[in-house]
Amino acid sequence: MVWLGGSKSTFGISLESEPFDSMLGSYSKKVDERTEKVVKSSLQSQDYENNSFTEVEKEKKSEKELDPKFIKAPLEKLRRGVRNLIKLTRGVAQAKKLGYKGKALEPFYWMEALHPSHEVGASINRRVREWKDSKSNLSFWEWEQVHYPNLKVKSDVQVKYLSLKERQKHEVQISNGILMQDGRPFITQNNNSVFSGEGSAIFVVAPNGRIYAGSHVLNQFHHSSFISGEAIIGAGEIVTDKKGKIIRITNQSGHYRPGSHEMLEVLETLKKKGVDLKGVELQIVAKPGSAVFPSAMDYFKKKGEILPERYVRFITNKKTSERELNEFLLVQDKKGKIIQAKRIKGDNVQAEESVLEFLKSFGVNVSKTTIL
Repeated sequence: MVWLGGSKSTFGISLESEPFDSMLGSYSKKVDERTEKVVKSSLQSQDYENNSFTEVEKEKKSEKELDPKFIKAPLEKLRRGVRNLIKLTRGVAQAKKLGYKGKALEPFYWMEALHPSHEVGASINRRVREWKDSKSNLSFWEWEQVHYPNLKVKSDVQVKYLSLKERQKHEVQISNGILMQDGRPFITQNNNSVFSGEGSAIFVVAPNGRIYAGSHVLNQFHHSSFISGEAIIGAGEIVTDKKGKIIRITNQSGHYRPGSHEMLEVLETLKKKGVDLKGVELQIVAKPGSAVFPSAMDYFKKKGEILPERYVRFITNKKTSERELNEFLLVQDKKGKIIQAKRIKGDNVQAEESVLEFLKSFGVNVSKTTIL
């Protein structure tokens, strides 16, 4: 349960999701290991002690002694909670007017979006956890002003949230099936995504159908940056050729975690704008790893009810700390059933275990599936 407005006990707007403890505890399992490593480094570099009261001071300064300006009326706490809830879900109604479902930001990143500094989720949630574990009846915002009056968020953990004017330069139009940005073909060769590496760009489809794309900068520029953490139709990564034609698309986004449904709506948007989906490779993030489909058009026509051609998963080598690609070709028999997973890249034994788990999610009888 995440509190958006008042105190932990009353007058708050709460949304049922994963318990906050679970979200914090399972964070390392939910993001790429490289991302986790950098975030942990940033957390360790934060100077919290200089900004907070000591434990002794906290004990002496009871809430009865706090400046009254920090103690807001219950009604104002409720209003703040409603305003925050509206901000997080803004765009869903707009997406529905266009016939789409709309997808709000993942709960883990709510405080990142709501806090004026837009401190990256894994960092700000440290203070949220401290507030939650305290006996304070103050809202988080009041508690933070008292206990961290001189807090300065370091730039390496501060996510950029674009204004309406700033996002314009990231907008992508489509002309004759070609992605265009600022009057020129949008070529991803010079872009980067933390997950897929160089040559990939991250993108979002806003609730009004507009598309924004750019480079992913860890802890500083994410999918949430484009439209300031508001709801989206879909998000992921794209790769183009040298002419600006999409050749690959994924639904990889930690901040929004879009699923198959959101990807189908992204493909529908692209198709309506004139993109030829036939030659576009599609990658759907699954647990664990990802499913690869040779034709986004086939996936779209069959509404996702189709078996993948390949399975891919990046696994970090414990000795070198480098991410290694493991890829399997999924061979089907004449009846369209997967009977074999043939390794074509990588040699990590863990990948063989994960490919079986992956196939089970597609209803494959793994006892009859051979791994080569």
